[in-house]
Amino acid sequence: MAFYKWTMGKSYSIDDIQQINMKVTEKEKGLFKMSKFKDPLYFEEGFFYLVKAIQKLQSTITDRPVLVAISGPSGAGKTTLANKILDFFSKATSLSMDNYLDTSKHVIDENFDDYRLVDFDLLKKNLKELIEGKETKTPLYDFRKSGRYAYETTKCKAGGIVLLEGIYALHDQIRQFFDFRIFISGGVHYDLVKRIARDISRTGQTPKESFQQISETVYPMYKAFVEPTIKYAHLKILNRFNPFAALLNPTYTLKTTEKVTEEAILKILGLDEKYKPKYTQYNDIYIRPPSDIESDEESNSDNNSDSNSENQENNEKKNEKNEKNEKNKNNEKKEKNEKKKDKNTEKKEIKNKKNDRLQVKKKKLNRYNSFGGRKSSFVKDYIRVRNNISSGTYEVQFSQILQQDDFIITPTLDFEVSVKILSGLLSLGYHIDATIKRKLKRFSNGEITIDVDTFVQMKNITYVQIKGKKRETVQEIGNLLGLEGKYVRKSYIELYFDYTEEKIKTRELKKIKKKKKN
Repeated sequence: MAFYKWTMGKSYSIDDIQQINMKVTEKEKGLFKMSKFKDPLYFEEGFFYLVKAIQKLQSTITDRPVLVAISGPSGAGKTTLANKILDFFSKATSLSMDNYLDTSKHVIDENFDDYRLVDFDLLKKNLKELIEGKETKTPLYDFRKSGRYAYETTKCKAGGIVLLEGIYALHDQIRQFFDFRIFISGGVHYDLVKRIARDISRTGQTPKESFQQISETVYPMYKAFVEPTIKYAHLKILNRFNPFAALLNPTYTLKTTEKVTEEAILKILGLDEKYKPKYTQYNDIYIRPPSDIESDEESNSDNNSDSNSENQENNEKKNEKNEKNEKNKNNEKKEKNEKKKDKNTEKKEIKNKKNDRLQVKKKKLNRYNSFGGRKSSFVKDYIRVRNNISSGTYEVQFSQILQQDDFIITPTLDFEVSVKILSGLLSLGYHIDATIKRKLKRFSNGEITIDVDTFVQMKNITYVQIKGKKRETVQEIGNLLGLEGKYVRKSYIELYFDYTEEKIKTRELKKIKKKKKN
C-alpha cells in the first residue's frame, strides 16, 4: 500500500528556467510530486537543476522534510552526488542503504548486492518517522564483521532534506516515499564496461556478444533488478567519468624506504601525542586482459610440447637401464631400492612444485619486462581492484600516473564497486597476475597525509609516503624529515616485480652454487 495518495492540482514553474521539463504539482495536505525530465543530463548540469528543484520543493513543502532518493549501479557516483548535495544544503540528513543490509538472511557467494538482503521493513519505518518529524534509530553496518553493530539517532526538521542513496533506492517497496527520485549512471561503471568490452573484443567476440556477457557476469543484479527501475526516476544523470580529468586536481606523493619515527611524524604534522593513526589492511589485486593470457598460453604450450618430448626420450632410456639392473639384483636390494625410490620421488615432487611456482613467477616477470617494465604501458593494461580488508569493501582504482622530479603525481580517484565485479571479471577470462598485501598506518592533519606502508610478501619492507594537494608543502615536509634525495619513484606494482625478480635470481644463484659443490 502506498504511503501517499496523490491528487492532481495547481502546477508551479521552477524559477522560469525553460530548459527544465519538470513541474512541482501541489497536492492536498501540503504533499507535492515532481514530473520528469525528458532527457538525461550530464553531472554538472544535472546537479545544477536538481538543486533548483529541491529548493522549489523546500519552498512549497513546509510542514515536513523533502525526501530525495539517489539510485544507480555501483561506482556510478551516487555517494559523490549525495556528498555534493549535503555540502550545498545545510539542513540535510543522509541515509545509506548499505547500512540496511540484513545478513541474518543467507548471503550467497558474498553477493551483498542481492536486494533480498535489504531490511526494507526497518527502512520504511525510519522514513515514515522522519517524515512525521520524529527521532528514529537508524542502523550502522560493518562490512568487515558482516553485521549490524549499532544504531544512531537520526532526525530531520521540517524544511530539511532526507537523502537516501543506494542501488535499490527506487525499489517498489520504498519509492512512493520520495518527492524527488534521481538515477545516476556512467561513472566508473560505464568506464569499466567500456574497458572490459575492449579487452574481450580482442578475443574475437562481437560487441553485442561482449556487452551481453558483461551484463550477465559482472552486473547480474543490476541488469535484473536495478535497470528496470530507471523509468521511475524524475531526473537521470549521466556521469561522464574520465580518469585523466582527475589529474587537474592531483595528489602529490613522495615515497621513501627511510625509517621515520612515529614521534617525528606527529611533531611535523602538529598532532597531539594522543592522536590515534588509522590502521587499514589492503589487498591490491592486479588483473590483466584475457587476450594476453591466451597469447601466453599458446607460447607456453609450444615450449611445453618440446620439453615434454625430450623428457619422454630421457625417461625411456632411464627405464631400460633400471630394468636391466633390477634383474641382476636380489630381493633385498630390490626392497632397499624401492624405499630409496619412494624418497627420491617425494623429493622430486617437492622440487617440481617449487620449480612450477618459480616458472609462473618467471612468466609474469617476462610479461612485465615485455611491457616495458616500469613504462606506463604496463600499468595501463592492468585493472586494479583494491580489497579493503578493514571495511570489507572493493574499489576499482585507475592508475593514471605521472612522474616529475621526485614526485609521483596521481589523480584522486576512489570508486567503490561490488564484490561481484572481481568474480565477474575472472569469469570473463581475466587473470590475477599479482596480489599485493599491505598494512597501512595513516597520519593526517587535513592538509598532509603520511602513510606508513608495510608489505607482507616483501619481508615486511616498509615505505613511507607523504601526500598532499600542494607540491611545495609536501616537499617542505619531506625536507624537514631529512628525506631529501632519498625518494623512490617507482609504483608499488613495479617494486613488487623488482623484488620478485631479485628473489628468483637469488634462488638460481643458490642452485648454481649447490651444483658446483656436488
